[in-house]
Amino acid sequence: MTLSPKSIQQGDRKLDIGELVDGLELDGILSADNANMTRSLVRKEDVQQKGALRVLGEKNWPHEKLPAQRINSSFLAGWLAEKLDMERFHIDPLKTDVGAVTAVMSYAYAQRFGVLPVVVTPSKIIVATAEPLHREWANEISRVNNKDIDYVMAAPEDIERYALEFYNLSKSVKGAEEHHGGGVS
Repeated sequence: MTLSPKSIQQGDRKLDIGELVDGLELDGILSADNANMTRSLVRKEDVQQKGALRVLGEKNWPHEKLPAQRINSSFLAGWLAEKLDMERFHIDPLKTDVGAVTAVMSYAYAQRFGVLPVVVTPSKIIVATAEPLHREWANEISRVNNKDIDYVMAAPEDIERYALEFYNLSKSVKGAEEHHGGGVS
């Protein structure tokens, strides 16, 4: 199976590292030697625990066409976003309404599915993901919040880092408001 916008419509599943490696090799980005080494060295348990983008990105292989460019998870997020006709999103904490995005779902839920709400409007929630084909969670979040869900691609490390920062900040603000009787702004 090749990665394409059609992939999104073909059921709910996690990314397959073999599919990513095949696509990178086909695009001339990953050498045949590095592709074969990745196929033989990657453990299924690591992919299940960390996700395909992170595991492949940790290899940090050189880009065949642009040797100064490394194939890390940030590069992979951009490459995959292009393949799937999605927006590549760089999370900017200074442009994020932390209170609004953390109200969409709990930290445990966001962590469980490796997603992070990044924009909330009156009619939709934009969610950053590193698993664009895995959407089992979306219907529940849409129903609970009575909003449509849109998806953007982000590097898994960014999602994890900013989720921790946003939810900790939100918790601190709520704690301060409770302590000071809601007078904190």
